[in-house]
Amino acid sequence: MIGEEALMALSSALFCTSLQPTDLPERDCVRREVLHMLGADATGRCKTRVAQAAAKHTLRYASRMAWCRQMVLLVFFGLASPRQKEVGASP
Repeated sequence: MIGEEALMALSSALFCTSLQPTDLPERDCVRREVLHMLGADATGRCKTRVAQAAAKHTLRYASRMAWCRQMVLLVFFGLASPRQKEVGASP
């Protein structure tokens, strides 16, 4: 079972990167950007950005965070969402 704290931390880190769903980023790129963000964010600016986005842009936040969670599940845990399986995304 995946820990919710780990999933949220990794998803939030991806949220704070410049990667976009339309970029169709490769797994290695996502992994590298997330780990870089986690290492560079010693002051917690990322958590602040995520909280601000959730408060100010609820629908965009929800859409981006859903994508971030799906990508984290795929990249870090090897789990594909049902939608990714449908469109034939490679594991």
